[in-house]
This record gives sequence, C-alpha cells and structure tokens, in this order.
Amino acid sequence: TPDQFEQLVGELLEKLNYSVRWVPGGKDGGIDIVATSAERDYLIDVKRYKASNPVTVELVRGIYGVVESIAPSRPDRILHGGIITSSRFTKEVEVFKQTVRRRPLLLDGEWLRKELANFVPRLHGDRGAD
Repeated sequence: TPDQFEQLVGELLEKLNYSVRWVPGGKDGGIDIVATSAERDYLIDVKRYKASNPVTVELVRGIYGVVESIAPSRPDRILHGGIITSSRFTKEVEVFKQTVRRRPLLLDGEWLRKELANFVPRLHGDRGAD
C-alpha cells in the first residue's frame, strides 16, 4: 500500500542515519516524511509509481514551492524538498533541478532498489541471508 511504501522508505532513511518523522494525514502539502541530518532537513514526498509512470516536473515544482514557503520560518536549518519514487523522473525534472537555487533531492527506483539491497540482500537473489 502507499502507507507501507512510505514506511519502507522511512525505515531505509533511518538505516542511512537520518532521523525520520512521518507527516500524517492528507493535508501535508505533499510532504510524507521529514528526514533530518545534523544540519539539513529534507521534506520528502514518497511516490509509489509504476516504471511506466514517471514523476513529472509539476510534482517536483510543487514540493519545491512548499519548501520555499517554509524556509523563511526556519533560518537555523537548511531545507531541501525531495521526492523518492519507485519509478523515474522525466527529462523536464532534470532541467528544472539545474535551474533552481535550492536543489531538490530526487531519488528514483534504481537508487531505491540498490539501497534496499544493501539492507535486504535477498532482494538480489541471496536467499541465504537473514
């Protein structure tokens, strides 16, 4: 389910040494997870899409706008928006990413599969792992 996918992504981010807070409910401005490191906060929208359904630039612009509206109220933190997806991003997303001051974190299905495999080896066929 979408909720289980968000939980999986959150648990992965915790394994990658981020402090993770879920944003409950549907009125989250597109933010599902806040992942925090020592000096940065990543406001992340999690998208469980099929590979044939890429994340569009409109979604990325939306997350970027949310972060830009919040950033002035958090001058002590570096904020970045982000999308983690099981799919991929359109070419327009890459163009947009290069044009903005505060670069969004964009992690696709290929990244997700590789990172999950680091923590769950059987995803790559290693049936002997715990």
